[in-house]
Amino acid sequence: MEDLQKTKANLLAENQALRDRLAISEGTLQAIMQGEVDALVVSTDKGPQVFTLKSADQSYRLLVEEMQQSAVILSDEELILYCNKSFSKLLHQPLEKLIGSSFKRFLSPQDTLLFQSQVKLAEKANQNAIELFLIPQTGVEVPVYLSINYLKPDDVSMNCVVITDLTEQKRHERTLASERLARLMLEQAGEAILVCDYTGNIIRASQVACQLWEKNLLSQPFDTLSIFLSQSTPASATHQQGMLNSTHLETAPGCKVPFAIASVLNGTSFQGQEVEITTQNGQVINLLLNARPLADEDNYFRGAVVILTDITRRKQVETALQQLNAELEQRVAQRTTQLMQTNDDLLETVSQQHQTQLILLEQAQLLDLAHDTIITCDLNGAICFWNQGAESMYGWTKAEALGQISHILLKTQFPQSLSEIETELFEKGYWEGELIHFRWDERPINVASRWVLQKDNADKPIKILEINNDITERKLAQIALQQQTERERMVVAITQQIRKSLDLDEILNTTVAEVRQFLQTDRVIIYRINADWSGTVITESVAFGWKAILNMEITDTYFVETQGRQSYQQGMIKVNPDIYTAGLTACHLELLEQLQIRAKVIVPIFQQERLWGLLIAHHCSAPRQWQPWESELLQQLATQVAIAIQQSELYQQLQLANQRLENLAMVDKLTQIANRRSFDSRLDYLWQYLLREKDFISLLLCDIDYFKQYNDTYGHAVGDTCLTLIAQALKQTIKRSRDLVARYGGEEFVVILPNTASDGAVQVAQGIHQAIQQLNIPHTASAVKQHVTLTIGIATVIPTSDMLPLDLIKAADQALYQAKAQGRNRSCMWNPNDP
Repeated sequence: MEDLQKTKANLLAENQALRDRLAISEGTLQAIMQGEVDALVVSTDKGPQVFTLKSADQSYRLLVEEMQQSAVILSDEELILYCNKSFSKLLHQPLEKLIGSSFKRFLSPQDTLLFQSQVKLAEKANQNAIELFLIPQTGVEVPVYLSINYLKPDDVSMNCVVITDLTEQKRHERTLASERLARLMLEQAGEAILVCDYTGNIIRASQVACQLWEKNLLSQPFDTLSIFLSQSTPASATHQQGMLNSTHLETAPGCKVPFAIASVLNGTSFQGQEVEITTQNGQVINLLLNARPLADEDNYFRGAVVILTDITRRKQVETALQQLNAELEQRVAQRTTQLMQTNDDLLETVSQQHQTQLILLEQAQLLDLAHDTIITCDLNGAICFWNQGAESMYGWTKAEALGQISHILLKTQFPQSLSEIETELFEKGYWEGELIHFRWDERPINVASRWVLQKDNADKPIKILEINNDITERKLAQIALQQQTERERMVVAITQQIRKSLDLDEILNTTVAEVRQFLQTDRVIIYRINADWSGTVITESVAFGWKAILNMEITDTYFVETQGRQSYQQGMIKVNPDIYTAGLTACHLELLEQLQIRAKVIVPIFQQERLWGLLIAHHCSAPRQWQPWESELLQQLATQVAIAIQQSELYQQLQLANQRLENLAMVDKLTQIANRRSFDSRLDYLWQYLLREKDFISLLLCDIDYFKQYNDTYGHAVGDTCLTLIAQALKQTIKRSRDLVARYGGEEFVVILPNTASDGAVQVAQGIHQAIQQLNIPHTASAVKQHVTLTIGIATVIPTSDMLPLDLIKAADQALYQAKAQGRNRSCMWNPNDP
């Protein structure tokens, strides 16, 4: 209880303190407004501070109080020391509550840091301005423009803030933006849009509308546009009070009714109304009109908007469709008459066919004597007629065949499923194709078969008539011709491959692959015979699942002596359909078994009457009866392979000779490093490459110091030895394969360093100096050292399209000249800024 009484007493004391502070604030404010206060003492974290107001005279205060903009004076802790009436009105709070308050209370939270940063900037520049939001008592953010002026009267820092309310300005900006958007929409609209004021005059018109009437429509009365209601569709108009009676839009046929804007201005809306206009050149344009009135906030009609869509093309299409429908109805009527006549004709034809069938039945007896195979089956495939030609072709008598299912008896092989054949037969009434039948002795027969569907008088299928001709010999001839054509094609293809390529490996691989594919065998190899009659498999094409023997060497004594020397040197072709029936020795048979060979054909390959090797086809899966044409094919291909071998050897000899000539032309004879020609070629190539890559290239131009005196002292023979030693030292110093050391001429050497910047080039030059110093070649006539030394000019650039390789050489030469001028036995880097 005592605690409660104590708490109540504390609250009453705090309340009285607040009342006293409020009385003091109101008195202070009144005194400030009346000009009776010359200074304020404000308690801050730094202690009491005095803010003088004596500099503000009465007229200035009156001006500030009555100005439209808000004015606020803030302490350096952002406390409001003074504000005018406009600021009080802006925040909807009395002055006595604002004085002494923190200005941050009225800032939008997201603008607090921005305001503080701008105040600091104002302290440096004495003035600063920003846009942000204030929060009045209403809670609705107000956009304002703040001009912050930093003041320091009597060494007391304060900020005078002038605040401009931007609410109306922002509202005007939004209105202007909406106006610009509306104007842009009218300019880019794909339809004719017209906006009228309450008098019916056009105040807005889209570009499409102006193009439609071919003139500027602004300020024109809408009713002068001569828009007429279309007679094809009734109007659809709605008034705000309900649906209009559309009879007021109906007129007598043939009369054009103009569309007047007055009805829209009176509150009528039109939707989907078809209208038309006539252009100046007499063209009629059909339009779809949508119109509605524009009302203000008080629901008074202040204008109208009309949207017109060009539907001329649609109307043309509708007219064309109507004409087509009329023509179609006329054709249907004509066709109906024709069908009725055709039906009468068919009835007469049926009667004639009945008579014809009687005649055909009499002639059917003659079919039994025909040489062609004629078979009749019911719809289930059971044979019900089998003539003498069928007995002769298949070997079964009529008694044996009747009642049998045709395709089961003959073991027919169809080119497609039987169901597909029957579907085509019942759709078309016939089917034609080639079949494979088997005789009673299981011998296959190729037949050209024609099936015809027989029907009764009611046009109902009853039987199937088959007429078969034996074409076995013709098919065999076709197969033989195809095989011969394919053999010739393969020989031609390999021949063309030999002619267009000098790569022996490519030719041999193509040959064995083509032969294996064509012969449908398991392995085809080319066996190279050595001088001692041993050999190696140099090319192979092997089917999946069988042993690969590529690069295998065969040194078996029996195979070498008997198979190589005695047989193949004589050009014999060896055909072996089964190794187990060929009478081979046990060791030979064991070798073939290890190689998984069951049947083989071997053809020798000769090169200028010398046995070069063997073309061999292996069949691994089973014995194979090789055909004569297969041996002939391998012999033809062996001849082509021999030609390819000869061409390849000649080409390799030519390449070797060319390489030797090129080496002679690109190598310095004395030093055995690259010569000037090689240097020029390499530099041009690298220059173009690095021009594309946009990377560095460095060039080192090296000159032996006082080499003329060296020759005069020691002789030219010793001078040549010196050049050779230095060249080899340079070559050993350069580590990368893409770098090049060359003799540039006389006692000058050059080093190309691609993808190398200046620091890398300097390191290489230092390595060269060390290598020459380690040689320690005596040179008593030198003015630099008692041994041979080098002077090096270094140039580094990134190639550009306006530079040439010669520019890099000149730069290195200029650097070499500078190095010599500086005393020789040193390196100097080219500087593009030097004269």
